Amino acid sequence: MAKPTVLLIAGGANSRFFPFQSLGPKGTFALLGKSLLARTLESLHQHGFTKIVCVITPKDAEQQITQQIVQSTQLPLEVQYVVQSEPKGMGDAVLLGITAVAPTELARFAVCANYHIKAGELLDQMLTKGEDIVLAAAQTPTPNEYGMLAFNEAGLATNIIEKPALGTEPSTQKALSIYLLTEQFIEQLKNTPISEYNFESALAAVIQQQPAAVLQLETEPLSLKYPWQLLRFLENLLKEQTSFRATTSQVASTAVIDESQGSVYIGEGAQIGHASRVVGPCYIGENVIVGDFSLIRQSSLEKEVHVGGYMEVTRSLVGTGTHFHSGYIGDSLVGPNVRVGAGFITANKRIDRKTIGVKVKDGVVDSGLKQLGVLIGEAARVGVHVSVMPGKCIGPGAVVMPHQSVTENIVSETTVS
Repeated sequence: MAKPTVLLIAGGANSRFFPFQSLGPKGTFALLGKSLLARTLESLHQHGFTKIVCVITPKDAEQQITQQIVQSTQLPLEVQYVVQSEPKGMGDAVLLGITAVAPTELARFAVCANYHIKAGELLDQMLTKGEDIVLAAAQTPTPNEYGMLAFNEAGLATNIIEKPALGTEPSTQKALSIYLLTEQFIEQLKNTPISEYNFESALAAVIQQQPAAVLQLETEPLSLKYPWQLLRFLENLLKEQTSFRATTSQVASTAVIDESQGSVYIGEGAQIGHASRVVGPCYIGENVIVGDFSLIRQSSLEKEVHVGGYMEVTRSLVGTGTHFHSGYIGDSLVGPNVRVGAGFITANKRIDRKTIGVKVKDGVVDSGLKQLGVLIGEAARVGVHVSVMPGKCIGPGAVVMPHQSVTENIVSETTVS
């Protein structure tokens, strides 16, 4: 039997993903040389899903961000693109997406976020449930941030409540952003007023009438609501990689490649300088330059990153084409084509060692992390001798003048002096 068509949702404003929303859909962020979207497509292909509909933004369509990623996979997939002209929520995205699905294929279709790198495996498990509508769920310690499921005695989902107040949640199980749905759901969605959460409202109405099967996972798959959650993807992917050293790479005889704690990948044309140390698990991408006397550990330096001498990068993701000089960056996310002057220092722990809050669209959100450095958007410019407090964001295109201490978020294209 043919696998259902999969709607990959890659639209929306990504307003909670500052300072990386300018890069396109969340899944387009590259980790270890490959985007999460590409990994999602590979998973779907491996499990026999061949028909994909990508719902994308106008900017994505104009710059062909998603299309280029799809083409780069070289997978034999039948992919169509539908543009969501305005960020009207997931419900609107689904209604647009199904216009590209043949009527005969609407009896059952899948909806999935574009960063579910185990999508094929999860959907196959959901298909074994044998029900028309199947949800996936996992426990969460922060139920007030998600759509929470209510269950009947048979273990079927009977309701979904979006962001319930603490103490009122119907269960500990949050709905994951991957679904098997039917025409019945589409008819309900069409009759539900457009809003940010009309998808959840329509789903709640349907499963109240016809309880849905749920694939309850013991381990929560990686999700991507906020940008710092990319660090979990980074950690997991680094654990899965295998050792590699390209023949065109150059590693100084005095450099140390330490794989005692994990593998090290060194890509084509990469250069590791005199007396530098690379501690695994670590990814050094194509044409990366690591200067003399530097320390890189448990991090991913994407292609064409330049790290100067006397620099430490630890547990961080550094985007394509970014250049550093000297200093320390820890537990941080840096977008592509950023330029950072010498003497740059990130603070990655609070003095009181409490968890770190990050200012996003909804106000200050507790990251749940006790170690979190800086988040820097694409093409930002940072002068010499700049320090950044834990969990602060520097927006895309922002300019930070020398000798500053960044204690608040900086929006895009803002000069701070």
